[in-house]
Amino acid sequence: MVSDTKTYPVGQATSVTLEVTYGDADPGSTVTTWQGVVEKVVPGSSKSYSRTPLRGAILFCRSSVKDENPTTNHTCVTYKLSGGPETREYYYELTVPADGAIADYSINFVFV
Repeated sequence: MVSDTKTYPVGQATSVTLEVTYGDADPGSTVTTWQGVVEKVVPGSSKSYSRTPLRGAILFCRSSVKDENPTTNHTCVTYKLSGGPETREYYYELTVPADGAIADYSINFVFV
C-alpha cells in the first residue's frame, strides 16, 4: 500500500477538478471521499469538488490498480488536480509481488 498526504494550493478558488489515470496498461478504480460523500471517479473522466472556502478542505482518494500487464509487476497512478493557480500532477508507483495482484493507494489532498 502507498499512503501519502500532499498539499494543493487553491488560492481563491472555490472548486477543483480531479483526473486519475493508471499506467502500464493496468486497469484501476478510484473512490473519493469529499465532505463525507463517497463517489467513484470514472476512468477517463474528471470529477469536480466545490466548497466555500475551499482552503482547509481535504479530498481523500483511494485507488486500486490490478497488475494485468504480463511483462511487469509495476503499477502506477497519477492524480491531476486543477482549479488552483496551477495544475499539478502527483505520480505514485508500486511493484506488486505477483501477476494479477492489486496495488492499493491511499492519497489525501489538503487544499491550502
